[in-house]
Amino acid sequence: MGTWPIVDTADIPPDCNVMGTCFSYKVKSDCDGNVLECRARGNVNGTQQKPGSYGETLAPTSKFSVIRTICALAAQENLTLYQFDVKGAFLLAPCKEPVYMNLPGRYKLPPGKALKCIKLLYGLKQSAFGWHEIISGWLVDHGFENLDSDGMTFKKENKNKNGTTSKILLTIHVDDAIVSTNDDDMYQRFLQELGTEFELSPSGSFHGSWDAKWSKIWRRVRYD
Repeated sequence: MGTWPIVDTADIPPDCNVMGTCFSYKVKSDCDGNVLECRARGNVNGTQQKPGSYGETLAPTSKFSVIRTICALAAQENLTLYQFDVKGAFLLAPCKEPVYMNLPGRYKLPPGKALKCIKLLYGLKQSAFGWHEIISGWLVDHGFENLDSDGMTFKKENKNKNGTTSKILLTIHVDDAIVSTNDDDMYQRFLQELGTEFELSPSGSFHGSWDAKWSKIWRRVRYD
């Protein structure tokens, strides 16, 4: 993904740390406990970042009350619910500040070498904000309106020739999205456009293919 080049440590500014990294491992299961895939992810030790060496870190994510509201509106207005997630979401934004790191685990670079991040990585303090800028900017550029009530909820409406209105209501929880729509063709066109910019894992109907993450979220939405 063009995330980093190898650089000489002699070229690293004296006020920059060469941060440690590690692997994290996860077994992804569906709501019935069946194993879907085994994942390994490289993470930067963001606790080693010096204050002032990074910019904005705050990034909104979908509220549980919003998820509850979207599901209620779908039931009330007979809308279809879909879900999808964006692969490697935090790796998509460019790294605007100088960030240097080592390889994780037993992997070693030659002496006097380090990696310079040109894209954000999991573990960096500014990664969530970078992803928020990327996805919200894309949605606004493609005709979606960001709701004032929630920073990661968007809507889009199109007037049809027959006088009806096609609409999409979308909310994003980190890198997972729930979409409600009254026009399946409009949703498929949106998904196709989004897929040209980001690598997606469409999960189809929200009711028919919840994974374990959404199942946990849904239990919390219901009982909070």
